[in-house]
Amino acid sequence: MPQLTEHPIQRQIIGLALSIFAIVVVLVGIHTGFRSKANQIENQLDNQKARQEIGLSIYQRLFSAKASVFKLSTLDNRL
Repeated sequence: MPQLTEHPIQRQIIGLALSIFAIVVVLVGIHTGFRSKANQIENQLDNQKARQEIGLSIYQRLFSAKASVFKLSTLDNRL
């Protein structure tokens, strides 16, 4: 190993290779983190859309029930 570091050009090449490797590792880490966060946000968005659809369905059913109750209340029930 001492033979590799005796020459300044070889040291520079090794330093450059290690720097490039470190940069690639950092970029891969950042990319993985962003992808994970994007997936998390997408899952939260899907959950929010599902909640909104459920709420809309409940609202429509309640509105329909209210209309039915109103129609029943206007009927004249003479026995």
